[in-house]
Amino acid sequence: MLLKDLALVVNAPLLDDERVSMSAQIKETLKEMRLTQVWLVGELAKTGVNTDKSELCSILSGTRKGAKCDAILRLSISLLDAQRKNYG
Repeated sequence: MLLKDLALVVNAPLLDDERVSMSAQIKETLKEMRLTQVWLVGELAKTGVNTDKSELCSILSGTRKGAKCDAILRLSISLLDAQRKNYG
């Protein structure tokens, strides 16, 4: 697979059921790791993604959708995976 083809797959819009699943995973992981959405907003900011607690809440509840929202969901999963690996 070519790099440009991979970028298309990674940036492809999420399906509604994927958004629901990812949102549930993010909320559950935050709870398990005793982290807050404010913490996640801060971690997103460190990567250059500007959002706030209100926007993140809307994304996780499914009331807000779009390319930025999909990117935030994907990045949040990655950040939480990295946090889990670093701190067990």
